[in-house]
Amino acid sequence: MPINTERLVDSVTRGVDRIAVGAVYALATLIPVFFLPVTPDFFDTQKHALLVVFTSIILVSFAVKTFVTKTFRFTVTPVTLPALGLLAAVVLSALLATPYRYEALTGRTLMFVALLCAFILLPSLLKTIRTSMLLICATGGAFVSTLLMVAEQLGYGSTFLLNSVLKIGTGTQGLFHPTGSMLAGALFLVPLGVAHLAEAFRGEIARGTTREETQSSRVTHVALSVFLGISLMLHVFFMLPSKPSHPIFPPFSVSWSIAVDILKNPKTALLGVGPESYLSAFTQFRPPEMNLLRQIWNVRFTTARTELLQVITTLGVLGFVAWVMFALAVVRAALPLSTSTIALTLGIGVLFIEFLLFPANIAQYTQLFLLTISLVMTMKREKDARISDMILHLFAIKLIEPESTPRAEKHLASQILAIGVAVLLFGLVGINGYFYGKIYAADMIFYQSLLATQQNDGAKAYTLQSRVVEMEPFVDRFRRAFASTNFLVADAIARNPQSTREDRNNIPQLIQQSIREAKAATELDPRKTINWETLATIYRALISVAQGADQWTVAAYVRAIQTDPSNPALRIDLGSVYISTQNYEQAIRVFQQATELKPDWANAQYNLSNAYKQKGDDTLSLEALKKTLMLLPANSEEYTKVQQEIANFTIKSKQQTAPTVSSQSSPKAKVSPSPFPKIEGQIRLPKDLGLEASPAPSPAQNP
Repeated sequence: MPINTERLVDSVTRGVDRIAVGAVYALATLIPVFFLPVTPDFFDTQKHALLVVFTSIILVSFAVKTFVTKTFRFTVTPVTLPALGLLAAVVLSALLATPYRYEALTGRTLMFVALLCAFILLPSLLKTIRTSMLLICATGGAFVSTLLMVAEQLGYGSTFLLNSVLKIGTGTQGLFHPTGSMLAGALFLVPLGVAHLAEAFRGEIARGTTREETQSSRVTHVALSVFLGISLMLHVFFMLPSKPSHPIFPPFSVSWSIAVDILKNPKTALLGVGPESYLSAFTQFRPPEMNLLRQIWNVRFTTARTELLQVITTLGVLGFVAWVMFALAVVRAALPLSTSTIALTLGIGVLFIEFLLFPANIAQYTQLFLLTISLVMTMKREKDARISDMILHLFAIKLIEPESTPRAEKHLASQILAIGVAVLLFGLVGINGYFYGKIYAADMIFYQSLLATQQNDGAKAYTLQSRVVEMEPFVDRFRRAFASTNFLVADAIARNPQSTREDRNNIPQLIQQSIREAKAATELDPRKTINWETLATIYRALISVAQGADQWTVAAYVRAIQTDPSNPALRIDLGSVYISTQNYEQAIRVFQQATELKPDWANAQYNLSNAYKQKGDDTLSLEALKKTLMLLPANSEEYTKVQQEIANFTIKSKQQTAPTVSSQSSPKAKVSPSPFPKIEGQIRLPKDLGLEASPAPSPAQNP
């Protein structure tokens, strides 16, 4: 029996359409609620994986349609070109502005690329998207998310189940929210509620429905908007200042100052610092005035105060212009207002207002792109003149009416071109799936190592992290964690009196590997302060057992300070190293810098007083001690202690080294006194590992 080719093609294209529509509705339902406790980040990592799966489905569907029809055809909308521009800006910023390639391929880069690719191709796959169904699906996800949030606040939510049943430590009770945070959940609800109200009262009967069906639909939308309003009030209540889930924002002035500094620098003005690199910009450029904010002075923010400031900082002028052009294109496409699109238009408008006021999250961006896709599909269904289908032949491009059937083109070369594009898309999906699958699998194994660490199973943690580093050697957090694990295992062996001789013989190798892994993390991302802090911590623990360790400890802290120049806590750490090596002049200098950066910090003044005492300058020591007393709460133990020291001030205080008195944000000792034996000849310091050819930098040279 001969195969009816046209019927087969029609069947496949209809199947592809159903798959694409189902993927859109599924994404709308899952994005606010989807999480999995299988990686260190239960939320954003899982939502990124969800977007990868969704976009892969769209790419494969488009490739199948192109392959079976042997025609490269896609829909051109008023937002297509701006979307391509934003995609290009994000990719350029990720590849050229980010020295750390792992960051360039994950996080916000992955989010933008996945959503924009799907957005560009979806209008070519879909015949229609029902706005009501899209809103109902998203509301269903929000409903489940709200239930989980309420259960969490009552003490029987996800944290309780993971901690008590699965024995997975998840942190503080009440902070768990499936959208990622309480604020993210609240921001997801507002556009939905507005869109439901608009859909309920848009004032016309939908095509193909009776008046009774329309009335029933209106009642449904009103009921859902009421639910969303109640859910929003619950979220706001649990975000009150007295609640543990109260959101903490960087001040607008701080985010603005950082954005301005980025634009002042010719190296970062055009492309920013990279889509996923806001933390590096924050530590490098945060103004010293932030140290006067008592509650958040030592918080390192990974997002700006608003999404627009985030875009300016991370994507630069090029990305900001592309983002604004995309937003304007979406707004222009939604105008003039019509009854069929008013719900989508208002929902999109609310999202853009949120971007002006708050940091954005992956759920919001997904919501924006889904509403915009629905808007475009409504315009296509209504034969809007601004939308057309483009058919690409080998030697020409033809624009035709949407969904119209062009004259059959039998050019073999054009058919080969379409098949080639389809094969290219298949290959792209396969390559992306392989590399992203490796990263995701490594993240799962890494999380298992963290659980082993929680259970004090150092051997298992070491084995798993060794495997992770072998799988993904270019991820700095894996190398940093493996460095800490090596050092902790060596420390545990050295402190255990029952350790075998063979175990103790492994200590130098473990320490050596700890140094090597920490150094590798700094090479992968030298802009990240925590990488230098980790390296400095390891060197610091070796000061008493390895010759030259003090110099490299200082060098690492200086590099940390260079990446976070306004941080007074790093200077306290560096000053404590100078105290331990009896370099009191340098200690006084960096402690003075700490007091200048944060004049209201009692710990900085107390350490400065101690440095003066060690040097033998009792007058200045007493003066700094009195300033310390003025900064401490009168009813605190530290106040009584300092008061007693002032009363009994004597030269004997010179015997104290690097004390810490203030419990208010005072830095804790990085490691306890070294238990390691004298093993200088067995530990190679960075000069043998190729850290730097020049001598270690001195903080006297403008730290």
